[in-house]
Amino acid sequence: MASLTNVDKLYLEQYLDTSDGYVLDFSNKTFTAFVFKHTELDIYADKYLCFGTSKAKRLRAFWQEESNAVVAKLIKSLLDYIESKNKIIPELHDKCLEIVKNLEIQEIFEHENSYAKNRELYNLAMNKWHILHSSLLLETHPIRKMQLEVDIRETKQKCIEFAKLLGEPCPLEKL
Repeated sequence: MASLTNVDKLYLEQYLDTSDGYVLDFSNKTFTAFVFKHTELDIYADKYLCFGTSKAKRLRAFWQEESNAVVAKLIKSLLDYIESKNKIIPELHDKCLEIVKNLEIQEIFEHENSYAKNRELYNLAMNKWHILHSSLLLETHPIRKMQLEVDIRETKQKCIEFAKLLGEPCPLEKL
């Protein structure tokens, strides 16, 4: 879901001329082609029907359903389209470019938060693995030992998965 404020949407709707359900001068066919060309998404997919069937309503649903990065890419492409038609309204154009930049910044922030969370989970899983492995060396009861072995395998798999999310090798893969 894109982080567009209600004020952002008002600016975008004004500049993209979404009155009466239209978006700029696009027909259904050209709008579909345009959105697909720039996002590889089908604006006429069912998930964009939540507000109705017009191009403007589908665009609003697109803003609601897609990520900041995808929405920023489409808005930037629409702004480039307006520019190519020599229909720029400088104040609105600048405001919409600012909205695109804010979406891009928000996407980076969310990505960094996700990375930090994955790093923390990886570190916790590695610590758990070391504790379980140490416990296994000290455990003498056969049933508890078997349960520890199961827990170690599951924790090892989690460590490997988190390492992949971080784009790093996991030292436990070789064990």
